[in-house]
Amino acid sequence: RFWHKVLYDLGVVSTKEPFQRLINQGMITSFAFQRKSKSLVAVDAVEEKDGKYFAKANSLWTLWDTKNNRPANSTELMREKYALGEKIDMEYAPRKIPVPEGGRELESFLVKKHNLDTNHHVNNGQYVDMAMEFLPDDFCISQMRAEYKMQAFLDDVIYPYVVDSGDVVTVSLRNEQKKPYVVVQFLKETKNA
Repeated sequence: RFWHKVLYDLGVVSTKEPFQRLINQGMITSFAFQRKSKSLVAVDAVEEKDGKYFAKANSLWTLWDTKNNRPANSTELMREKYALGEKIDMEYAPRKIPVPEGGRELESFLVKKHNLDTNHHVNNGQYVDMAMEFLPDDFCISQMRAEYKMQAFLDDVIYPYVVDSGDVVTVSLRNEQKKPYVVVQFLKETKNA
């Protein structure tokens, strides 16, 4: 893509992009790092050189049968290839994120084409980016949690509801009926951390 853009700037090719349609192919959601020994490290357990964790994460996933539109059991091959690792020694938060009272309803906005994934609904990472827009300028994130509730599609209107308690900011991105698409909670980094 880079070289195609260079060739376009030089007048060698007539199109700005090498593809007629460029789509986001997703985000790295699994083994993103490799040790010197060539063993893979999942993104949910990245360690520093001294063995201390640099990042810890916990995710809950559901295997979905898209043909029958229901949850599915994993196959033997899946269980063999994607074996669960040991439980990470960390504080586990509840799965549900409560939305406190006393927040502010902010200006609504439309879901745009660039917010969509290949399934034509808002990409989970886009929800987090949207929610981050409502953080105070001096807010340094130490932890982020997201609870995805329902899908938003192109031209849906999102109504942000934001509760800022200083060290915790909770952003609920909702529909017109105040049902959340997602609830995102941000914890502020403290000087002692």
